[in-house]
Amino acid sequence: PTPVITWRKVMQSPEGTQALEELPGDHVNIAVQVRGGPSDHEATAWILINPLRKEDEGVYQCHAANMVGEAESHSTVTVLDLSKYRSFRFPAPDDRM
Repeated sequence: PTPVITWRKVMQSPEGTQALEELPGDHVNIAVQVRGGPSDHEATAWILINPLRKEDEGVYQCHAANMVGEAESHSTVTVLDLSKYRSFRFPAPDDRM
């Protein structure tokens, strides 16, 4: 059977316990997309975070479940401050032949 897919952010309480925040929730910069496929009884899902902010850092969980079972995967998002890195630029192409 086709699974139901949900995205969650793993949150840490001040006491150190974990809580799962269902997404997109009230986040105006987060969109969750789920569609069928690519094959029968399969689903594809992804999360879009735009604009990405420092407070969006953390662990994200994708959870899939149907009557047969469930599966989950975690990924960590790290936001870098690009002002700390030098910008690399490629030289302009030579217009002469």
